[in-house]
Amino acid sequence: MGQRALRLIAGVLAFVWLMVTGNVFVEAAATVPVNPARPNYQLPPYYQQQKPGYIPPTENIPPSGQVPPVKNLPPTTGGDPETDTPSGPDSGQDDSGTTTDQPSSPGSGGGGGGGAPSVPDTPTIESGQIATGAGVVTVEPASGGVKLTADEKKVADLSNLAKQANQGQVILPVLNPGGTPVKQYQAVVPLKALTNLTRAQQKLVIFTEEVSVTLPPAVLKEITGLLPGGELEFNAQRVSGTDSRGISQEAGETVDVQFSIKGTNGQKKAAKVFSKPLTLSLKFDSGTAQNMISRLGIYRLNEKNGAWEYMGGKADPDKGVISVERNSFSTYSVRLYEKGFYDLVGHWAKEDVELLSDRGVVKGFNELIFGPERNITRAEFAVLMQKALNLPAAKGTSFKDVRDNDWFSGGVGAVSEAGLVVGNPDGTFQPNRTITRQEIAVILARALSEYGHSVNIAGDNLNGFSDRHAVSLWAKPHMAVAVEAELIKGKGEGKLAPLSNATRAEAAVMLKRLMLNLNKL
Repeated sequence: MGQRALRLIAGVLAFVWLMVTGNVFVEAAATVPVNPARPNYQLPPYYQQQKPGYIPPTENIPPSGQVPPVKNLPPTTGGDPETDTPSGPDSGQDDSGTTTDQPSSPGSGGGGGGGAPSVPDTPTIESGQIATGAGVVTVEPASGGVKLTADEKKVADLSNLAKQANQGQVILPVLNPGGTPVKQYQAVVPLKALTNLTRAQQKLVIFTEEVSVTLPPAVLKEITGLLPGGELEFNAQRVSGTDSRGISQEAGETVDVQFSIKGTNGQKKAAKVFSKPLTLSLKFDSGTAQNMISRLGIYRLNEKNGAWEYMGGKADPDKGVISVERNSFSTYSVRLYEKGFYDLVGHWAKEDVELLSDRGVVKGFNELIFGPERNITRAEFAVLMQKALNLPAAKGTSFKDVRDNDWFSGGVGAVSEAGLVVGNPDGTFQPNRTITRQEIAVILARALSEYGHSVNIAGDNLNGFSDRHAVSLWAKPHMAVAVEAELIKGKGEGKLAPLSNATRAEAAVMLKRLMLNLNKL
């Protein structure tokens, strides 16, 4: 490859690094930077829409010389900025299926693409090293690997640029400058650079085209404390997302994510678990139907039994990613579960039950039968609460009638430790007794309080229910909170039915509403 072509490519890439890693962007009318070897790929919108009105400081480029003059870039073509149509508000039914308003409708996307820099034909970079604004990118076509070796001084320069733009994070893109499909992304960052970011209270974002991780200052501080010096190594390897049980399908990227620390003496220590969470973001398939995006989730592979376990996930249609907070690392996948229960066909709770089934919160009696009208027990609801809130299973409980080897022991213990259930005065829990609607209201209201979700109640908000006097005095304040937060909407005919046993369908619907309130869906 000629030196002139290499200089041109490095120049264009360096401009992209300045635009991305410095978090410095022109407002919406600006053209979107592209990879010259992959002109159809654009960085996600959330890395384009940064501080409005901030113009790249072409006259104040850091003295290290890593960024060439932008005046040498090819001319750009015009284009309209991308637009999106906001989604409509959620709505739904009451607890028994009586329609209270129209079903929720997902948002719809639209709009045309923006203009992109016009880049002359250049040879594809098949191998070698390229200097960038953050360090050196190494491409290894034989292994399908792309590796960023970050430079301490350049990361400091990017940190300063982020401060100037009032940004609280530094982004290190690990982008493929060639046309070879990538199987593995790597980033090596000096621990001294992380120490500087910690002092500046800035997040570190390691960004690739398929997976990104955001490390807050607390995690960076924890990493730098593992060894006195050395480097942080990030590895993200694309793997197969096959489901041996055939009950889910891959709906985005499947990546094995690992962190390790390499000391100055060559000592290497795996960083398997952090005390504070970081944010993991995976790209989901662009062809995913709008009405299915809310059912996507991030799942972790259980290496012992080959099952995919739901970890959470908040999908953002505009960004094309789904994100979850994690403090441990393994193989993660964007997946869509497509379980369908025969006895939910035409049932008022079908969509909510199937959503929680996708998330691994509720299960059927088998793959075909859910039993929506069957009453739910106190033990069963405790386990559902544990799964909905993603609480770690407890090793035991203090209740006299819950043994450590009971299938529900971990769930009952978890919600008890979380302060959501207290049991009876005689020290029992009565796990096999059916649970009433007012008992569920108490647990839901406590969950809102424990997670810092305040609810302001104006007056007696139970006046609209004809059977409000049937609510027990000890449960009335909690019922008022649950009604005000729209976790409970009544069973139709203006009744709360507080003493009625809750069905499995009602419990699932109320749990789904709680998860939405707590931003768990």
